[in-house]
Amino acid sequence: MRRIFFALALSVTGISNLLKVLLGILLHFFTTYLAYQVSGTLAAVLTFFTPPFAELYWIFRVWSETGVFWSYIAIGSALYIGLWVLLIVCAAIATAAEPSR
Repeated sequence: MRRIFFALALSVTGISNLLKVLLGILLHFFTTYLAYQVSGTLAAVLTFFTPPFAELYWIFRVWSETGVFWSYIAIGSALYIGLWVLLIVCAAIATAAEPSR
């Protein structure tokens, strides 16, 4: 039974890590594009070089301008955080369920 939990946790960890990387890249490029469209080149360059802070800034900027909190950037960021949590939980399960030799 431990081997099943171990294999399942490792599989979910691998898949969630891949999704986390792909979503992170996609989300950051979308945020950079949003910054360029709204505020121009300088904002896009600053956004590109400050990933986590830029996402937070643009979530609140879009929220304050549109009145809609769950915009594409907020949904993507929530999914990204959820993938991090899933990754950490599954890695902890895999570590705890690792079969002894």
